[in-house]
Amino acid sequence: MQIVSIIAVCYNQAAYVADTLNSIKAQTYPNIQLIVADDGSEDGSKEVIKNWIAQNDPSAIFIDHQKNLGLTKNINSALPYIKGDYFQVFGCDDIMLPDKIERQVALLQANKDAGIVYSDMQLIDKEGHDLPLTYFQKHAYKQPFSGDHYESLINRIIPAAPTVLIKKGVLEKTGYYNEKLDYEDYDYFLRAAKHYSFIYEPTITVKYRVLESSLSNHNVYPVKYFRNLFTVLYSNYDTRKQYRQQFNDRLLFCIKNLYSLKYKNAFGLFSKALLKTGDTRLLKYTIASIPFMFTGIK
Repeated sequence: MQIVSIIAVCYNQAAYVADTLNSIKAQTYPNIQLIVADDGSEDGSKEVIKNWIAQNDPSAIFIDHQKNLGLTKNINSALPYIKGDYFQVFGCDDIMLPDKIERQVALLQANKDAGIVYSDMQLIDKEGHDLPLTYFQKHAYKQPFSGDHYESLINRIIPAAPTVLIKKGVLEKTGYYNEKLDYEDYDYFLRAAKHYSFIYEPTITVKYRVLESSLSNHNVYPVKYFRNLFTVLYSNYDTRKQYRQQFNDRLLFCIKNLYSLKYKNAFGLFSKALLKTGDTRLLKYTIASIPFMFTGIK
């Protein structure tokens, strides 16, 4: 039976990490390698993890960073330990439903051209109570589907990251996560979609905890959100005729938002985008952002 490697990433999630690890242990798929990577937690998470491993899975690998590296570096630190034919990254405040891995392994085994499978997830509050909507019910503008995701991903991220299971061959093809980013998922899915199709299974496999402190909450961290989005689009800029205009439009969208937020480093980013794209629509924002170097916000 093929191995599935699960990388549980933790940062100051002492209140939830045991429930997350218990949900991984409860998987009906029997051949799971657990890797827990703690990113310098200071709230007692490390002690909870060590105790849980000692009592439940002594073979689990625990990567104990002494300082906070950031999510993408934390994930990359775990990737060399992967033994599985499939892997996934999972946050230590979410819950896997028991048959998640079993269902998704079967789907990837049956679809040789697919590299990633994803599903819907139930949104829960910080106490673990179900919220009224699932992820795709709340984000109705994201239309999940099976097939080639590349063009759709240029315009928006579609897969619900905690639900994803990935063939190890995707990692071998695309390489590690981009450590310039605070969020790993969009960039990685976009790179993977150049080479592999995706499978969407219309079922719920994860309970996702909605917290104000979540990195992806762009209402709380708007500058970080649009700066990361810019970096993903700039780093993956596709000069092919059928995709170039889409990338230009999306970069312009980021630039307009970073300009409205008076981002301190806007001029440097905007200049790079102007040079790469040659899109003259970016020129006025580039020039107008010069004062932000002195008065802008980080």
